[in-house]
Amino acid sequence: MLICILPLFYHNIFFLNLLDPFGLSGKIFAGYKGALLLSLGLLLFFTALSFLKNRWYCNAVCPVGIFLGLLSRISFFRISIDGRRCAACGSCEGGCKANCIDFTTHRVDFNRCVGCMNCLDNCQEKAIKYRTRLSLKNQAPGVNKGPEDVSRRNFVKTAAVGAGAVAGLMIPSKLLSDGQLVEETRPVMPPGAISLHHFTAKCTACQLCVSSCPTHVLQPSFFEYGMSGVFQPKMDFTRSFCKYDCRRCMEVCPTGAIHKLNLSEKQMTRIGLAVFEKNLCLVAAEQKPCAKCAEHCPVKAIELLPYLGDLKLPKVHENLCNGCGACEYYCPVRPDRAISVEAYPVQMKMFN
Repeated sequence: MLICILPLFYHNIFFLNLLDPFGLSGKIFAGYKGALLLSLGLLLFFTALSFLKNRWYCNAVCPVGIFLGLLSRISFFRISIDGRRCAACGSCEGGCKANCIDFTTHRVDFNRCVGCMNCLDNCQEKAIKYRTRLSLKNQAPGVNKGPEDVSRRNFVKTAAVGAGAVAGLMIPSKLLSDGQLVEETRPVMPPGAISLHHFTAKCTACQLCVSSCPTHVLQPSFFEYGMSGVFQPKMDFTRSFCKYDCRRCMEVCPTGAIHKLNLSEKQMTRIGLAVFEKNLCLVAAEQKPCAKCAEHCPVKAIELLPYLGDLKLPKVHENLCNGCGACEYYCPVRPDRAISVEAYPVQMKMFN
């Protein structure tokens, strides 16, 4: 329960991303192997647990079930079992959706009780009543007053484990308060992501943008965003580039992780900056003519300058580059490309 709830206080929805039905269905239908295997694995795992433990998912994992259990623990009204009238038939336990009744000890686990009242209808002896907590204090012996509270020591241990899990998810991201990323690997986010903090906090990794991208430049990430951002989309310019007149990812994003911009706003949004490595370029390294990066740049941010004889070297004008990745994709140098896009942790508007 704590592992599901504590990350929310850190603005982290990693565990909810793994459990969200909408996100899981998106991962499955997107057809990408890693996301597909994870989603199907989780689906089979929870299906098996549902057969073995009935409502285990709802009681112990689903945030709605967890909060219902918390409310049940502090509710003014609750059910109680009168052991003097109980015939130990087990009908109350058998009909309990939450598996929270132990008819042999006449105890009810209010951490899991959702107040469905099935036990009251199933009990032929009318041994189960719905009463106020105040009336339970003065009940006669043999009447259930609820399970003993978990010891303080066990609670502290559980809280420590949950907090440790959350801290482990936070550390890999290494985000500073100003939004700058410390890690060497910084994924390029789709236009409209606004900032690294906004994007990773909002994105549920549903893969709708990935499956809808016409150039397939959007790909599921692995640990590039840290453990809390597994399968959140990144721009992979080794596969393709972002089309200058495309807004498809913004149109399909259901959570607002990719902000909807009009076409002119999208075209003027800087998601990264092309960086040129002279020593890797064919022109400088092998004295071969090449102008692919400049030819395919949609905003003419790359200028060819005289180098040796008829050879020309590219120069990137930072004030014009929007980081679309066309230059990186079309660069013929392998394995490391002579020009590549470095991400902006906070996307900016371009000014000519």
